[in-house]
Amino acid sequence: MVAKLSHIYFLGGSPCAGKTSAVKLLAQEQGLNSYHCDEAFSRHQQQALPDKQPTLYALKTLTWDEIWLGPLEHLVERALEAYREHFAMIWHDLQDFPSNQVLLVEGADLLPECLAPLIPMRRQASFFVPTETFLRQSYPKRGSWVQEILAQCSQPKKALENWLARDTAIARRVKVDAEKTGFRVLEVDGKQSIPENAAWLKEQFQL
Repeated sequence: MVAKLSHIYFLGGSPCAGKTSAVKLLAQEQGLNSYHCDEAFSRHQQQALPDKQPTLYALKTLTWDEIWLGPLEHLVERALEAYREHFAMIWHDLQDFPSNQVLLVEGADLLPECLAPLIPMRRQASFFVPTETFLRQSYPKRGSWVQEILAQCSQPKKALENWLARDTAIARRVKVDAEKTGFRVLEVDGKQSIPENAAWLKEQFQL
């Protein structure tokens, strides 16, 4: 498995850190293939089985109230478990890409604990995590889908606060875990432009 990953470079991190934008720009500039975990999520969730991906499978039947109005600790742990389950499905997808071409992969599902045992060189993975201030400023700009979800909650303000608190907690955990396992972390606070973040990533990957 380790040998099969030697051509793949990973950008993990918590939601709303600009991972997709940076990887798309870097892939375009360098003429590289890219894989975006979020784009595969719906397909993988539909394929989820109760005995193999119980968290992803359960999420298919939950209401938005059930997803966003529970205790914060439960929201965080459920999200992390979903990331772990999804990572295994992502890994299966990556086998279809040619091993003689560099591939950039990005997504919140790429947890440090999933990548650390697999990649031969630490420079093959980096992490973006947003500051809490940047996270709170950025969520309203993520698109109409955020408001559409909140509109289906019985307590939209509380749901949004839980959403932000969950992603803030995930950001903190990812930062600690990434640094503990020897990966580089960029803390995104909005002062850097997307091209600057892509340039930082290019330097870390040594592309």
